[in-house]
Amino acid sequence: MKFLEANQILQDFKGKETIPIRLCMSGAHQPMELFVKAEAAKHDKLLNLLSIPPGTLQQHLMTGLDGKDIEIYLLFPWDLCCELDWRTGVNAPTVSPEGFLLEASALANRLKIRKYAHLFYVPASIPPVFPNLSVMTEIATGLDKIMRGIGAHFLDPEVFDFGNFLNSSFPISGRAVGEVAKYAIDAAFQCEINIPPYVPRKAEVFNSEPGKVLVTDLDNTLWDGILGEDEPGCIRFEPEGRGFKHFVYQTFLRKLKNEGTLLAAVTRNDPEDVDMVMASDRMVLSQMDFVAVIASYNAKSAQIRMLSEKLNLGSQEFIFVDDNPIDLAEVKPYLGASRCIAFPEKDNQIPQFINLIAEHFPRTKVTDEDKERTLLYRQQFKIVAPNEDEGEDLTTFLKTLKMKLTILDRSTVSYERCIQLINKTNQFNLNGCRLSEAQIAGIINEGGCLYGATLEDRTGNHGEILACLINSQGIVESFVLSCRVFERQVEYGFTCWLLAKNNAPLRLMYQKTNRNEPIRRFLKNAGCELGGNGLVSIDPKAFRRLHRHSLKLLKLRCT
Repeated sequence: MKFLEANQILQDFKGKETIPIRLCMSGAHQPMELFVKAEAAKHDKLLNLLSIPPGTLQQHLMTGLDGKDIEIYLLFPWDLCCELDWRTGVNAPTVSPEGFLLEASALANRLKIRKYAHLFYVPASIPPVFPNLSVMTEIATGLDKIMRGIGAHFLDPEVFDFGNFLNSSFPISGRAVGEVAKYAIDAAFQCEINIPPYVPRKAEVFNSEPGKVLVTDLDNTLWDGILGEDEPGCIRFEPEGRGFKHFVYQTFLRKLKNEGTLLAAVTRNDPEDVDMVMASDRMVLSQMDFVAVIASYNAKSAQIRMLSEKLNLGSQEFIFVDDNPIDLAEVKPYLGASRCIAFPEKDNQIPQFINLIAEHFPRTKVTDEDKERTLLYRQQFKIVAPNEDEGEDLTTFLKTLKMKLTILDRSTVSYERCIQLINKTNQFNLNGCRLSEAQIAGIINEGGCLYGATLEDRTGNHGEILACLINSQGIVESFVLSCRVFERQVEYGFTCWLLAKNNAPLRLMYQKTNRNEPIRRFLKNAGCELGGNGLVSIDPKAFRRLHRHSLKLLKLRCT
């Protein structure tokens, strides 16, 4: 049953027999209430649905048992052990594993004596709060045993929706809510409940030798947002909204650090911007939690190689986390594919992602030396100059992306996105000049032109990612590229196309800013002389000769 169907059933229902039922769950109750009422209507019953306030399940179970209201309990592991709640982050436990199961047993005993209670349990993935992953398996199977012992119906773990849970406190997947409501009403009205059998968890064997270093990206990984475009005050990492999953990730990294794992960050950003965020005391993590934070526009594999040498640790002891498939592909030849882990795009993938990383850093115990390891190693990294070495060759990987660059003449219509790019982009920005719509229109009306470009590849459609404004004298006044598509050679392919035109612009209005190091590198690779700010010239034949391979990586289309 879907939402519109449930809503229509209730609108059409004319029943009069009222049945009181109390829905008990620790999260938000909507939209479960709608579906439960609709299911009751199918039985020709008007439901008087009671509930408990969010977060009061424990208090409710301490109340008396005098009432005869039917109770439906929808329970998750964190209802049994509060320290397993993903919403509070992945934190070190304050009790022993036995303490977790004792807490769960006490709650189960209070459930067991409720005469009119029907119990449903979702054995969802739990956060790795203990570094010994075998202990985590024991806790999970122990919780299963406790709930089975009091006669709970087991639902599919996929009923749990991590994204809903973080964003609205409603823990159930939209596709499953109707099915769960049917199970609840079937139980309440003593009908046959046809739940697919739950397959118990299998014991897993984990690597007993932990990794040593976790290297993480920052933009859209440690926080939500791109520092070079969104400004430091606009990135998000709080336990709410779009920053919630990054908050969970940060708490997990803090726990790993306190257990002896070394953290490092490698990012394509300006060091000053990164320092501003790290020193703000707004995040769970601070700069002191990392042995090194390397902000540059150099190859990430080269930075990790430098870290390996300085720490005197082998590449097999490193794990790299990034959201960008290009950076992951660039690092994989050095670390290996299994040690390069993509930060999830979808919220629901976070539990699996966290537990996957935990498998690379298992520990049977944490010593005092482990707790001090970051402080000891930080002494080697008081000053870290980025490694200028070349990174791994990405050509083969870029070919597999099957990139399509559509070049758009924006000189007459629909140049709102180009204006936005020119006024927002900082890193790949020819001069940092902000231009109003009237100024751009004036340049076009005087005989200039404006180009935009969209990019799509097998990973998806990246939208309009480029803007190039050329005045009537053939001077490039603005050239910007979104940092979302760095390292794809788009800027070189586009410029090859532009320089092949009969009226190709041969000069660019360059100005150095505090943030546009990537455009400086591009101009240097283009053979431009950068003696200072002002006009720089470009040789079209030389550029096309040097970078024609970039053009071959792109399927170009002009509109």
